[in-house]
Amino acid sequence: MNHLQDENINLTARILRHVPSSALMTICPTWVATTFAVLCLATMFSARAQTPDEPPRSYVLGAFPYLPSRELENLFAPIAADFKRALGRDIQFMSKTSFESFSKELVENQSYDIAFVQPFDYVLAAGHSGYLPLAARPEKLYALIVTTKDSPIRELADLKGKRISLPPRDSAISRLIRVYLRKHGLVPGKNIEFVYLRSHTSCLQYVLIGQIDACGTTPSAMHHLKNPARERLRGIAETDVIPPALFVVHSRVPESERKLILNAILAWPTTPDGLEIQLSGFAPVADSDYDVVRKFPTD
Repeated sequence: MNHLQDENINLTARILRHVPSSALMTICPTWVATTFAVLCLATMFSARAQTPDEPPRSYVLGAFPYLPSRELENLFAPIAADFKRALGRDIQFMSKTSFESFSKELVENQSYDIAFVQPFDYVLAAGHSGYLPLAARPEKLYALIVTTKDSPIRELADLKGKRISLPPRDSAISRLIRVYLRKHGLVPGKNIEFVYLRSHTSCLQYVLIGQIDACGTTPSAMHHLKNPARERLRGIAETDVIPPALFVVHSRVPESERKLILNAILAWPTTPDGLEIQLSGFAPVADSDYDVVRKFPTD
């Protein structure tokens, strides 16, 4: 029993000693009930006041599934650890197995407190779900069309009648490729066939083993290939550019913590912990930077 509870009980005892017994018999039932209720409330608030503060709830960090799950987890584990250091709260990393399910989790369910998202998902999330832009790399996002060095495909026209593999249909890269090829007269179901695969890695591997004629991918996905495989590929075209993938934060995260997250991201190239993070070189971005994505042609 704590000090405040002792004081409450002692006070009640002193009051009872000064009440005449005849009066006590008259008021006892009502007075005792009232006093008991007051004591219960005092005890409850006293106990609550002395309960240690609960730890802050953990935040969820999400990333769109542009790499296989294992690679994505390895890439974002040090990022989650750095955000934990910056915020003083646990960070749980989560993603999805498909672009479509990730987009739904982001836009409709708003499950992520912090997320690394593709630009087309960002403009949806900003418009409907209260996500705010934080930072992106300065390089623009564009797609490469690649094939093997020994392939007879040398230019876009050579893709007629061929099969081209793409990352999932809902990915920004697939959309860039479809719009670009349609602009150059290559239309699926007419003179080219698209084969959608689960990731950029799968897309490239199918070309390397000769199952597909060409692949639509990104320079960063090419970078993740081991050297011997990468040296077997060559590019034949590049699409138009749009702003790149970016880190976003939900508006429910307090502004003071949003600043801490942004500062952590910007410091990655200069801190010992940040040097372990393969994603770096970010700069702050504004919502208006993605207006070009909002105006991008539909396909």
